[in-house]
Amino acid sequence: MKSSVAFRLIGTFLLFILIHSTTQSQHKLHDSPPVPPRPKQPDVEPLGINEKNVHFVYLVPSDKSVQEVYKVTIENAARHLQKWYADQLGDNRSFTLNSPVVEVYQTTHTTAWYATNGTDLYRFWFNVTSDGFALTGGRFYDTNDIWVFYIDAIEQCGWGGGGGAASVAVLPLNDLRGLAGQPLYSPCTGAASPPGPTCRWVGGMGHELGHALGLPHPPGCEDQQPIPCAYYSIMFWGYTTYPDAYFTDAEKSFLISSPFIKEQTHMVCDFDCSNLLTPQVATTTADVTICYGTTYFAGGAEQSDQGSYADYFQSTAGCDSAVVVTNLYVSEPIYYDTTITICHGDAYLIGGIWHTKPGYFLQYLKTPAGCDSLVSTYLSVFTGDEIHRDVTICEGDRYLAGGDYQTFEGTYYDYYATHRCDSVVITHLFVLPTSENNSSVSICQGDSLWAGGGWQTTTGVYVDSLLNHLGCDSIFTTYLTVLPTYSTTHEVTICQGEGYLAGGSIQTTSGTYYDSLLTISQCDSVIITQLTVDICLAEEVSSTDKEQGVYPVPTTGILHIEYEDIHAVTLYNTAGTQLLQTTVNTIDFKGLPEGNYVVHVSYGNKKQASKRVIYKR
Repeated sequence: MKSSVAFRLIGTFLLFILIHSTTQSQHKLHDSPPVPPRPKQPDVEPLGINEKNVHFVYLVPSDKSVQEVYKVTIENAARHLQKWYADQLGDNRSFTLNSPVVEVYQTTHTTAWYATNGTDLYRFWFNVTSDGFALTGGRFYDTNDIWVFYIDAIEQCGWGGGGGAASVAVLPLNDLRGLAGQPLYSPCTGAASPPGPTCRWVGGMGHELGHALGLPHPPGCEDQQPIPCAYYSIMFWGYTTYPDAYFTDAEKSFLISSPFIKEQTHMVCDFDCSNLLTPQVATTTADVTICYGTTYFAGGAEQSDQGSYADYFQSTAGCDSAVVVTNLYVSEPIYYDTTITICHGDAYLIGGIWHTKPGYFLQYLKTPAGCDSLVSTYLSVFTGDEIHRDVTICEGDRYLAGGDYQTFEGTYYDYYATHRCDSVVITHLFVLPTSENNSSVSICQGDSLWAGGGWQTTTGVYVDSLLNHLGCDSIFTTYLTVLPTYSTTHEVTICQGEGYLAGGSIQTTSGTYYDSLLTISQCDSVIITQLTVDICLAEEVSSTDKEQGVYPVPTTGILHIEYEDIHAVTLYNTAGTQLLQTTVNTIDFKGLPEGNYVVHVSYGNKKQASKRVIYKR
């Protein structure tokens, strides 16, 4: 009893030293990283075999190589821990190791990436599980498997590292080094330190596996709770004194009810966990191929399905000492279909017999693995084709038929070999005519017309090629004439207060005014009036001379207009209001008030004149 107490005191002292001298990657009480919420489980388990295995996965970053010593020590630690669980739970109840015990995967990320990618406190945990799930198909809250990821990488100084929760555990670089008895590495200082007892790192595996199975830290051991603490449970500090650790009764009850804990028929004998470098179970792998429908004895039974099967061999002590893993492959029967065509009068060899008639023939052969294969041959006999083609081309085109390029309508023959048999193509050639159209178009200067593929503004001949209703060329020739426009300028001077018809109305101010008329060819003719308004002397202008064109001025009633070929005579008041228009050569002012008026005359060949007159009674 005293020795046990002394051992505990020494263990407590060593524990204190370990906690204060080891690196951040060693197991600590705060090793329950965050996980996503538990998804809703299906009411019915999916069909199929559900082994409920524990997978130990060795992840190797892209800038590192596989270390065989880590594979060996992880497997030995897992086998030792499996036996320890069985001793604790009784009746050989423990977790089931997957086959192979250690799965190795090379990741796509470097060692540093796991410690630096992201900003979350637990980024190392999330980076490792993300890569591990992608490579293995694992997941949080996996109802079929438990995933223990060892990785040859370490967390950043002061950040969260390994841990276990929700069917998953993550153990970093120093756990690998501890199992192999190698010096530990400090992520804060880079210094090396002794690894301590190897068994302590097996205990760390058992501690995190317990978390992955759903066990918490024992109640009362954290946050100075008044509840008595199961201090040396493997789920608290007992992992540091492993294998001198235990499960509490509550922990045992929880594990026994877990679907991942069941009676084991294959476990290693007890061995010292202080040296994990020597394999405890000799493993041999054999690849075997069988034919579909046959069986092979592996895994203790006749097997017909493809897969990996383990046969265990026990020592005289009744423990596993060797295992043969058979990778069984099933060669499926090969069915090969082929179609063969021969010419009439030829023969084809099928199954040692020459055949000249069409039919369906079967041959049973052997694959290189000695399994059955079936070849089915569809034999057809070809008598040659006679193909008729109706071809239409446009006049001026040509078509290859009868061994040459043809431009005339007719029937042409081409002979060729199909499936090595003679065939003939008979071409019925039709030649369609092209068409031509001419058009003469006149436009006014300044206008444009689309012809010859663009907008044209000058006189010329333009050609457009289109397709007619038969799909052949239709030639349109446009003879374009551009007609001129005319511009006439008049300089007119009137007295202030008078008006002059220009720009479409009577103008009373100086300026330039434009009137647009149409020539005989319907093109614009522009009359430009440059009007000047002068200040005239306030003297009375009088005229009785008919050579002035308008007389007498002033008038007392009848005003005479003497111009040749009068077209229109228009009378305006000084406000520019039209009072009358006539084609005769007299204007009767009776009925109009006395005052000044303007007479505008259009005469001759587009000539105009405006005169100021005075009416006095």
